[in-house]
Amino acid sequence: MEYETNMSKNKKIKPSYSLRELIPEIAGIQELKDAHFDAEYNKAVQRIVKVMKSITGNDEVRQRIPHEEKESFIIITRNLYNMIKNDQTGEGQDLFARMAADEVLTAKEYEKLIGFFKKGFKANPELPLNKLLIERSNGDDRFYQLLVLG
Repeated sequence: MEYETNMSKNKKIKPSYSLRELIPEIAGIQELKDAHFDAEYNKAVQRIVKVMKSITGNDEVRQRIPHEEKESFIIITRNLYNMIKNDQTGEGQDLFARMAADEVLTAKEYEKLIGFFKKGFKANPELPLNKLLIERSNGDDRFYQLLVLG
């Protein structure tokens, strides 16, 4: 496997990453230092990714995240992870459970999710797919605003 060199940090950049490799950046836990790593990886983060794929219509089987999409993926997944794990009200867990069950969400809930995706897409604005996704999420946001107002 070939690696690019990032001159500013003098680190090697991999062409793609496994989900497991990104857990420290998503969940803030280190594999070797935290006994909860496997539980978070196997239960929380994999479940989030599965639901994200479902709601976005992504039926790809691959588990590798291309380098170009890494930052966007981490931002979106971290926001969902924190919504579930760190929301003391329990609303984040309820929202995620409803997403996983493919239930109809409220306009406010859609707005929250669209915000997470927009933040992630903006991390890699040079990717053609991200421009399309930002336009689509802006359209979805306007649609749900009209739904609430109308």
